[in-house]
Amino acid sequence: MKKDIITLDSNSYLLLDTNVIQHLAGAYYNIKNPKLWAQNFYQQIQDKKIQLIVCDLTMFEFLRGSTSLTEYLEKLRLLEEIFHYYIAGVETNDIIETTRIANIYEFKQACKKREPSFVDLFLVSILKNLADKNIILATFNHLDFPILFLDREIQPIDMGYEIENLCFYKFSKQRYKNNLVEYIRATYSKNRTKKKDRKK
Repeated sequence: MKKDIITLDSNSYLLLDTNVIQHLAGAYYNIKNPKLWAQNFYQQIQDKKIQLIVCDLTMFEFLRGSTSLTEYLEKLRLLEEIFHYYIAGVETNDIIETTRIANIYEFKQACKKREPSFVDLFLVSILKNLADKNIILATFNHLDFPILFLDREIQPIDMGYEIENLCFYKFSKQRYKNNLVEYIRATYSKNRTKKKDRKK
């Protein structure tokens, strides 16, 4: 029996990273990728009535590689007609939350050489802001994605030419709370030390 690719419950939300959109687009056009896994992906989305979400920044990343107006319009048509997505625009609260997440992540991962991109951090902020709506992010990025506040499930996907890991990330309120408290305490302690040094 075929295992579900989508681990979401019915009537839930699936946020797509740029690399997932690119893989699905390639599968749809039968470019390098076989269509079978993409068809299963789409079928499960329809069966479970899952709402796809594409944010403005991932849309920009997907469209910016277009080499002509024709290719750009074709990609745009793909997004609109195939994915039937809902656009998550860039709101002020998302930027504020992204900045806060970036600061906490930098504090916790200061010794790491690889840093997450702004888009990845922005996607985490969307997961946080829509956590009550049972939203999960789908991405093929499992090497440097900021997982500090996220729970992760990995689903191997047979692409026909290689095996790739499709990752599903869900925001963890408890992990976020724990790291936020630690960050606030460290920041408060650091600021107190600075004030003492100024008084000397």
